[in-house]
Amino acid sequence: MGYLSLTHDQQALLYLLHAYTGDSRGEFLWVKELHLNALIYYLITQGVFKEYDYAPSLITFHGIKMYAKISQEALWDLERFRRIGMVQKLKLSNKYYDDVGAYRLHNGISKISVLVSDEVIEEVENAITCGGGYLTVTITEHKKKSRTVLDAYLKCPNGKRMRINFFDVKRVEYSSKTYLPGGL
Repeated sequence: MGYLSLTHDQQALLYLLHAYTGDSRGEFLWVKELHLNALIYYLITQGVFKEYDYAPSLITFHGIKMYAKISQEALWDLERFRRIGMVQKLKLSNKYYDDVGAYRLHNGISKISVLVSDEVIEEVENAITCGGGYLTVTITEHKKKSRTVLDAYLKCPNGKRMRINFFDVKRVEYSSKTYLPGGL
């Protein structure tokens, strides 16, 4: 299956997984689902993903329920890749009994250039490379007006860090009224 049968976003997603889960010694690492979702959000905002979008989704982090900007299209593609054996998913629990997912490319996929075009590789590399290496995701929690708030940061190997609005979901005001159909 050549890269022509995959969409641009699917190629970018596979390369993103390759960048964060493969290493030069041939060992395959795992990337946590929430951190991967933060990277996907960032790449959407940078224009790397052309068709993916994001919406508020309820997540749990260290026992804290919070909304995060998650791409359902990316999650669907990850699930498709998992079902056909290109991606592996690991499900664990942490000390707060939260389900924690992690992903990696199947260790049989060693030639990513067969699946992903050079243009997509360059585009993703340009977006995730900083200070001599790849951006890493850090999620912090702090108190704000008696409630716990999460923040997501992208950090360069040289120490520079940038906050991303991954958890900043705007509240939408609305009003409703009861409607009872005639005869009730």
